[in-house]
Parts: sequence; C-alpha cells; structure tokens
Amino acid sequence: MYRDKLEGLLVERDGDRLLPELYRVPAEHIEAERREPRSQPREPNENVPLVWAQSLYILGALIQDGLLDVSEIDPLGRRLRVGRRRGRRVQFALLAESPSIKLRLDENGIKAETRNEVSPVLVQPAASLAEAYCQLGRNPRLGLSGRPLRHLRGLATSMAYTFEGRRMLFQPQFMNQHDFYLALDNVMLVERLKMELAYVSKQWDAPGRPLVVLVVNDHMLTAEGSAALLNFMEQCREGRLGDTPVQLGRVADFLPTAGRERIDVLHGYEFPDGIGEEEDRPCFTLMPLIAPDTDDAPASATPAHANGTRIYQTCSDAELLERVTTQADLQIQFDALLELETRHGLEFDTGLRDLEDRPARTQDLLEEIYMRASDTRNWRLIRLSAALLGKHDIDLEGAATDIVVHQKALSVSRSYSRHSTFRRPMGADAILRAIRQFNPDDLRAQILTQELILNLGLLLRSHPELFGNMTLIRTGQLLQLIAAGLQHERRLAISSAMDELMAMAPHELARAVRQVLAHYHDARDSLLQLELMHVSSDSSGMVTVKFDSSIDPELTDAANWHEWRSIQGSIGRYSEGFFEGVWDIVNQSLGLVIGDQWNPKLRLDHQLCANMTRGEKLFKDRVEHILNKTPAPDSHQLYIEALQVLMVVMWKNPDLRIADTLFLDVIIGHAVRLAWQQRHPQQAEHYDQQRDIAWSEFYQSPPSEVANHVMTALAYLLINDEGRKP
Repeated sequence: MYRDKLEGLLVERDGDRLLPELYRVPAEHIEAERREPRSQPREPNENVPLVWAQSLYILGALIQDGLLDVSEIDPLGRRLRVGRRRGRRVQFALLAESPSIKLRLDENGIKAETRNEVSPVLVQPAASLAEAYCQLGRNPRLGLSGRPLRHLRGLATSMAYTFEGRRMLFQPQFMNQHDFYLALDNVMLVERLKMELAYVSKQWDAPGRPLVVLVVNDHMLTAEGSAALLNFMEQCREGRLGDTPVQLGRVADFLPTAGRERIDVLHGYEFPDGIGEEEDRPCFTLMPLIAPDTDDAPASATPAHANGTRIYQTCSDAELLERVTTQADLQIQFDALLELETRHGLEFDTGLRDLEDRPARTQDLLEEIYMRASDTRNWRLIRLSAALLGKHDIDLEGAATDIVVHQKALSVSRSYSRHSTFRRPMGADAILRAIRQFNPDDLRAQILTQELILNLGLLLRSHPELFGNMTLIRTGQLLQLIAAGLQHERRLAISSAMDELMAMAPHELARAVRQVLAHYHDARDSLLQLELMHVSSDSSGMVTVKFDSSIDPELTDAANWHEWRSIQGSIGRYSEGFFEGVWDIVNQSLGLVIGDQWNPKLRLDHQLCANMTRGEKLFKDRVEHILNKTPAPDSHQLYIEALQVLMVVMWKNPDLRIADTLFLDVIIGHAVRLAWQQRHPQQAEHYDQQRDIAWSEFYQSPPSEVANHVMTALAYLLINDEGRKP
C-alpha cells in the first residue's frame, strides 16, 4: 500500500513526522554509488517538509481513517468522470429574435423558434451566468467575496440550468458583442461556431447531451456573409459539420436529454427577464442619431479625421461634450471622447445622465459609440473604440497558448524584444499589457495585434503547414507585410495602409493573414523592395564610415553589453550635439521615424523643422518625447546608437540627400540580419528561424560592432536611381 511506503520515508522533526522533497546520495558516497547503483545510503535534502506532498499525505490519511469522505473534497464529482468516454452529438437550437426573422429562416428551409415560443425557458447571454456564479461561495460574515468574475467556455454554456424552478439556457460567450466584435462578422462567426460545436462534442463527458443555442438577429441575415451563415445552418440540418455530429431541432425536444445543472443560493441575484435596447444601451439618448443639415452645421463640425485630432486639443471639456451631444458624425464623437479619455481617463464623469439617471462616464459614451459603429459595421471605429475600452476576446489566451505549445515563440512588437516575446502560456491580462506596452500611442496596432493572435490560433489548428520552419511569430512583422501589400497594390502612404487594415472586415483580414503566411517569402521580398531607399540625383555619392573599438566605453558594473544597454537606456543620457545631429538627419532626408513606422506620431519631418531652429528647445523636447515612448530601455539605447551612426554619415556627407523617409526600425532590423549572416554564413538562409538568437547576439555586441552593422545596413538599403547599390 502506498501509505506504508510513504511512512517509511517520513522524517521526524521536533516530534512531527514529515515528508522531505527528495532523498539523495551524500557527496562522499557518489563514486561508490556509480560503481554499484543502489548500494549507498540516502539522506533527505533540506526541504522538509515538501508542503504539497505533506498536504496530499495528510489528506489521504484522513480519507483512509474515515475522517473525511471523498465527496467532501470533490463536490463537483469530477472523480466520477475519470475514464468516461468523451464525445456526444451536439444538440443545436436556433432562436429567431423576432417572428419576421423566423419567417425569413423558414423561407430558406431552416426551422427556428422565437423566444416567446420557448417560454417559460429563459435564454440569456453567457455574461448573466458568469455574474450568477460570482454569488457562489459569497459570505459577508466570513469576509468571502465569492467566485471571481470570469468568462465561461463552451462546456459551461451547453447545459440546461434550473434556478428556483425556472429553466434557463445560455448562448456561447463569444456571441457577446459587448466583449469583442468578431461575432459581428458572419464569416468569422461561422468559423467560431464550427470550432465551438467541435470542441463541445469532443470534450463533453457529463451526463446527458450538450445543448447549444444561437439567437439569430436581423444583422445576421442582412449583413455581408449572410450566405455563409445560412449555408452553415443547412449543414447543421443535414446532421454533420465535418467530423462533428450535430442535431438541429427545437428546444422543447432537446430539454429532456440535455445535460442539467442546478443553481441554488444566489444571495439575492436575479436573472434579467429580457434585455431591451434601452436597458442594453443606457446612453443612446445622449447622442443624436440623425446628422444635422450641412447648412446648419457649425464650422466646428469639420470631421476630425480630415484635420487630425489636433483641433480638439485646444477645446475645453465643455466644447468636447458639445460635439458629442450635438454632432451625429461618429468620427467626430469618437475623436472628442478620445481627447476626454486622454485627459481624464475612462472613469471621468461627463456631467451627463443616462436613462437610469446615473452619471454617464467617458467609458459609457464610448460603449455607445462602439454599439453604433457595430450597427453599421464601421470596422475602423469598432476597432478603435474596442481598443480604447480595453476589450478582448475570450479566446485570446487560448490562441496565444496554441501558438507557444506548438513550439513557436510569439512576439507582440514590430521589432524584436525579449520583453515582448512569449515562450510559455500567459494569461490574457499579461498579453494585453505587453501589447499596450510595445505598441504605445497607436490604438490601431494594439487592436490589430490582438486580432492577429486570434487568427494565428485558428490557423494553427486548421492549417499547421503554414507555420513550417517558423520558430518565432512576430505580429508586428505580419501586420507590416499585410499593410505593405496594400500599400503597393493601392499606392498608399504607409499610415494610410494601416488605416485600410482597420477598415477591413475581420474575415478579410483573416484571409490576408493566411495569404501572407502561404506566400511568406514572396511577401518578405516585396517588403524589402519597399524598404530600399533612393539617393536623390543631385547627390555626389556617400562616404561610408568605419568605427573602431576606441568608441566602446567601459562596461563598469554591467555584466555584458546587453545589460549595459539596459542601464544606459534607463538613464536616458544624450551626448553633446545629439539633438542637432538628429536635426541634420531629418533635413538631409524626407523625414525620420523613430520606432513603429506605421505610427505617424513618431515621425520627424521637414514641416516640423520649418517651424523650429536647429538648436531650439522645442525640437529637442519633441525628439526626447518620441525616444521616451520606446517601451524597453535596451531598445531606447539601441535607437540612440543607430542615430549617432546616421549623424556621422550626414556630417561626413553634407551633400547627401536621401529621397525617402529613414525608418530607424527598418535600418536596425537589417543591421541585425546582416550581422547574423556575417557571423553565420552557412546559416544565412535560415535567419527567420534564428531571428530571436540573432537579436540577442546583436544586443550583446559592443557599440563599435553595432555601429558598423548599422552603417552596412544603411548602405544596403540605399540605391541610386538606376537601381544599383552603391
């Protein structure tokens, strides 16, 4: 018996018999043990007791001695399911939001019921069930707050619940459009439904059969992709979705065989009887629904997207709120609320009152913007407002986990950083925090990065062959490849290409991701052609610069050059003449972008310089502000080193004029690649698989080597008008 064996291992300490972490061979007996295994005495290590093992031992002893019953430590009965065969036919019921929708479905040969027809069964969103579960375990007298609020997955929402004698069914969590917007896209919705039904079918091990319900609304049948949704329903009617057995039918027919769960004490929590528009959108009366006549519109109503958001930075809070409450243009409303959020945060009390006479916060008004943009499928504003509100999809954590368990590192920044790279499963909060940290000041990059991760997770399950020989997945690079394709195809500016991505329907972006992965090498080569820069025709050529080790400082307290860069980047010290040198870089090119090339806020150009002198403090402050946006100290220092190389090049070549914008990230990225290929010539073609190692080696290089590689990268990227490299 295991208990007899364990008791022979117990160690007595102060009258207690304890389990150590392990037993080991004493150092003086190791050689003898090697000569004759299992011949030498063992001794316990210092970790006595090993708390986890000791707890299990005591728990087992209590059960064996009859002082504790197994059911008391397994109230959910999970032990009863061990070894039970998984897999069930999924019962799938369609509910029409109105009789007219039911009629339209019937015209397409799809049988559905309305909510009234399934009464008294109550159909709720998954969020209601999650809120109800928060009451479980709550005990104010004992200071117990109850179960934390969490998203519920498919197995939880595929049960028929009973509370106070009333039957309740819950839609899948991802159907909640308030949480995230992918369910607004019919094509994406179909993909999610297929995955949900397949998951529930394979993982179901509870008594009864799973029951999944879907409420069909008007937008599902009228918006783009409605044919895909109807085709999905037709497949369900035929009884099979790929390998997943599905039975389409009526709720009343399914309830007797459905898996059941009973909810008892909820401490006064009540499920809502139904959710009407006014309850769901308490701020919808605070903003106009119909745009005013152009002749009556004030001059201040010029759309923010035409002149940028700068026009709002000089407005008072009252003027911003006036735009929100008098202008029907969603873009105007959003930009005004964005400025309010920037000043005061999401919890700011605007002084307005909602339908329930509660203070309307900036967050509440942005939620209404999100819902209105959802109504019209304005994907750009849907994404921007979702990013500002911090929304995330229930499957984000699962998608990221799928990536790393397939032995793929996941980086959420455009340029490589160890701090933005995940190699083990992380929670959604940690992923979102990293996305915001490494894509600062750009809501577009933040929300598209999250969407990319979700698409990558879906593709890894359905088309793993697309990721062959890919050990590091960089969402920033994939965004760049997709946007570069649009830029070339539609002849757009870089920032405009990013806006085009924001305006895409999610299924269009998903298709673009798959296409880039399928033609990864071609897309990368096309991007390289876009990154090559041109020397203007009046230039006499470029003098290259060679840097020697005399420029390398002492490491002092740093263990290596990477640590030195982290220390220097944290200090943020600039050499004499540094900002004047940046001025020269800008004026001998079309401009300079320090950081993400898709973010226009990080650009220095001639227009800025035209309003400032070479040594002006305003210019220095602007450069320092942009550099301080760099999320990691080591990257900050690397930017400084690269800029110093460009300064020397401009000083050595006063007649040099570069007829393109200098993107610092692009130059450094090529410097890393060329450095790797120089050190490892036999692995030069495998750089993409070794990218993380290449960046690590680059950070470990002394400043003189980094400077020479940056010089090489600049020379590589510059070509003359005839296309010959200098």
